[in-house]
Amino acid sequence: MKKVFVPLAIMRLVPNSIAQLNFIRETYITKLFRYDLIPILVPVNAPQSFIDQAYRESGGILIMGGGDISPTLYGATPHSKTVPDDIQRDKLELAIIKRALNDRKPILGICRGCQMLAVATGGTLNQHLPDIVPAEKHSVDEGGTYENLTDAENGHDVLIKADTR
Repeated sequence: MKKVFVPLAIMRLVPNSIAQLNFIRETYITKLFRYDLIPILVPVNAPQSFIDQAYRESGGILIMGGGDISPTLYGATPHSKTVPDDIQRDKLELAIIKRALNDRKPILGICRGCQMLAVATGGTLNQHLPDIVPAEKHSVDEGGTYENLTDAENGHDVLIKADTR
């Protein structure tokens, strides 16, 4: 089985609290196991020695979905509805992506993870998609529910080029 480096997401049950939860959605874990992949779960506040060892042992990187990326990382002024997840998470993912790109290590970015790949390679983001595509539900905050965010009309095809990493 191959190991996959997975930076964990952050959740604060109480806003501005120092107490935080590190988590991964059950669907990510299930799919990793389905394909005989072993997740190496990396909390954002892990010691650098652990991060380095986990990175060396991994055959690839999974950057999960989640909330907003801090606009300061791509030189933008925050939109009024932008709520960054956690700058620690942003910085860890950014550093790991840049390292993996340099080392040509496979990376899979899902949703927010794709956005972080764009930022890591010098891109910028449209911070509030409902301003551009108002008919789609992009989050539970925008009138969607966890159930209908996976409806066909809220999805898109993913094309994978044969014989690529």
